[in-house]
Amino acid sequence: DGAALLVFPEYGAMELASLGGAEVAADLEAALMEVVRHRPAMEALFAGLAQAHELYILAPSGPVIEGGKRLNRASFFGPGGRLGAQDKAIMTRFEREEWDVAGGAGLTLFDTALGKIGVVICYDSEFPLLSRALAVAGAVILLVPSATDTVAG
Repeated sequence: DGAALLVFPEYGAMELASLGGAEVAADLEAALMEVVRHRPAMEALFAGLAQAHELYILAPSGPVIEGGKRLNRASFFGPGGRLGAQDKAIMTRFEREEWDVAGGAGLTLFDTALGKIGVVICYDSEFPLLSRALAVAGAVILLVPSATDTVAG
């Protein structure tokens, strides 16, 4: 209905764990691996939706394994396909201690028809130097997908 940009939540991709059944979804490690397994299909879906509806989509973030590290990654799509991705830089204690998720390296600035767009994933937004670096680099829009468990979050 005329939207130009859709932003999905942090860890929204974790819903894919349910595709492995209740036992997989109830086991944290198995759930993470199930989401990793379905990530290519999820990315293909969002690439197709962005193209079909001629809009930009920040897909739900979720786990990826790269270089032996587990990262929390949100991929960004435009009408022409995948534009790239942003990894969460700063982990919460739960991510670090319970999920063994590592921080990604660097920030990405996406040049779009809407202007330059930066992404800071959830907890990253609480560290102003990350957002400031994106703004100084030319970002006119900051996307902040979040997952919180409390009203304070």
